[in-house]
Amino acid sequence: MLGFIASRLKYENVTARIRGKNFRLMKADTFIKRAIGLMYRDGIPKDGGMLFVLKEPSRQGIWMKNMRFPIDIIWVGGDMLVCDTLSSVKPCRDLDCKVYRPSRTARFVLELKAGSCRRLSIKPGSKVRLESV
Repeated sequence: MLGFIASRLKYENVTARIRGKNFRLMKADTFIKRAIGLMYRDGIPKDGGMLFVLKEPSRQGIWMKNMRFPIDIIWVGGDMLVCDTLSSVKPCRDLDCKVYRPSRTARFVLELKAGSCRRLSIKPGSKVRLESV
């Protein structure tokens, strides 16, 4: 059922610039878009991903339920600085999936192709610029 819903959702694209690299991201700005995230997809482009716009700063958890590929997770504070990252987080195949949370509150969450943080040296303190948010 969620796979069917996921295939019908329409996303606005936004650009994020991190460490000199532009990423074209799907904007998840509603409850259902944030809940489904990148579930049921077969992959994302090297310069693609998803931007979760949170209603308010929080320690929003991310899980890997129904994911088919690993990703890097980047939490960004209201100051537009990376506050936490996780690299190459693997899909969850169990019923009891781990929930990953940042060490401090964030206003945005970016999900990028696994290896992006390592390749671009994205780490806490890195500046993020978002267009059209």
